[in-house]
Amino acid sequence: MKDEPRANLLIVDDNRGHRQALAKLFSKEGYKVALATNGEEALEILSKDSFELIITDLRMPRKGGLQLLKEIKALNPQTMVIIVTAYGDYISYHEAMRGGVFEYLNKPIKRNEILAVAEKALIWRKAIGNNLD
Repeated sequence: MKDEPRANLLIVDDNRGHRQALAKLFSKEGYKVALATNGEEALEILSKDSFELIITDLRMPRKGGLQLLKEIKALNPQTMVIIVTAYGDYISYHEAMRGGVFEYLNKPIKRNEILAVAEKALIWRKAIGNNLD
């Protein structure tokens, strides 16, 4: 009997290398991983499946991470979102925090850092869910 995945994770990044590296890392850690190349594709995937955690790049063509964050939170406020970016600035950080992002990380991201943040996000999500019951 196969173990249940740790969580359903959607990785959204227009850079194929970043997407694949994160997918490999999280798959090895027991996550069920889906991939999207931009916010529009992510929303198509979200219309068919649910995810406990979404890791998204900030800057992407067709729909960036901040707009995606707003739409994710409108669909399901309990979904945890982590934004990663190579172009972090105070304005986008502040907007992400106001929008309900769990964490805003600057690239390059260390393996242990992203795994720890993801785990904290899932613990937080579970705690929120228990308080709503």
